[in-house]
Amino acid sequence: MFLKLYWLGAALALMPLSTQSNEVHRMELFPYVPEDINNKTFPFDLNVTTNSDMVLVKCPDTDYRHKNNNEMFGRNSKIFNPKGIFSPNASLFAWVPLLKTESGPTKLTCGEIVLKDNANPYHEWTFNVMWKNGTGDGKFIKRVRSIKDIPPDHENCDFLDGNYKVFGSKKKGDFLLVEKFQNIPNLYVNQIFYYFQKFNNSEKIKVPCGIMKIYGDTPTIKLKTYESTSEAPKIKEETHKINSDGTDQQNISVVLDMGGNTEYYKGEEIILTKMRYVKGGSQVIENSTTSITSNFVIHGYEIVKLTYYYQRGDQKFEKSKKYYFSPPSKDHLITEKTIKYSKNNTSIKPNCHLYYLNVGYLDKVDYNGTKGNYQTLNTTDGIKGKYKIDKTSVIFDEKEDGKTTISCTYKTLDGNIT
Repeated sequence: MFLKLYWLGAALALMPLSTQSNEVHRMELFPYVPEDINNKTFPFDLNVTTNSDMVLVKCPDTDYRHKNNNEMFGRNSKIFNPKGIFSPNASLFAWVPLLKTESGPTKLTCGEIVLKDNANPYHEWTFNVMWKNGTGDGKFIKRVRSIKDIPPDHENCDFLDGNYKVFGSKKKGDFLLVEKFQNIPNLYVNQIFYYFQKFNNSEKIKVPCGIMKIYGDTPTIKLKTYESTSEAPKIKEETHKINSDGTDQQNISVVLDMGGNTEYYKGEEIILTKMRYVKGGSQVIENSTTSITSNFVIHGYEIVKLTYYYQRGDQKFEKSKKYYFSPPSKDHLITEKTIKYSKNNTSIKPNCHLYYLNVGYLDKVDYNGTKGNYQTLNTTDGIKGKYKIDKTSVIFDEKEDGKTTISCTYKTLDGNIT
């Protein structure tokens, strides 16, 4: 592993008394690590029992001396984030957050120790943390509403002596040491805060005494382009109408808006379900459900349902919204076109599909000038006996002169398509 190292160098003469060159710190801080480090010392196993997915591991820092004053220690800059660790004693040691892996032990490389007068002086100081689940505690994890402030204490912790710290997760990974509890920027839903109490330099690992997981106010589902200032108008079935140009493929951006704040819920999973309008109402299309976070694609005209499951305390609730991407006109006319059918190809016949792009169901037909309702075709003179219905279409007989005229009218949520 490549480590960016920060060496102590010539600054030894300027060190405070507690870290002067004649001091070593092993017995005070790391008595469990052998005095004589060799190729078999690391990784060094540490065991922890907790229900938390994060603990603090004690790491040496640049001022640490293990056996004698000829040594140097170089930090692993990937984990020594100044705003994400707790250093009780300047650069002597630090408490570093470690997130549990899905399975097995988790490795943490604190840095590299250089031992002078040693045949192999360079050794990566690595801990191998072995996790074990703790016993259940109903007070250990709390869910609280938090939009800009977090509680400074936790009911499962004892903070009377002031010897405590709080770490918060960051959306893009890593952790942040919380310095203030009010007006915290960039809070987000399901952000986790870990509370630690009673720090002791002799400990190997620090487990949290309590955890808080935050949630915000109920968000509103909005389409970014179409609902930037107000919601799209509602039609029947609590469906919001969006006028569409019918383009084959359109990319639609969706946000979860909490009173104008679209960052709090950003990246959350939204369930997208495509629907078909049938007689009696909208119906879920089988196997059409997918998971999205920020955008989705529609093809032509469509009906979709967006659902977000949000937290309130220990319960989950559903927030959903239906959209109808419709033609601009309630009574939309499709441009007439002539289709040539070959007598030799009996698989293709004049027909009306039972549904139009899933947004309308077949309501009426005009067959060679004879109009009829789909439900009564079998009793309509001029049509009865001249058609058959399969799973997807009404298939009509051709006229003897080969000129068959068909018009199909579909009932939509707020009008017709012909």
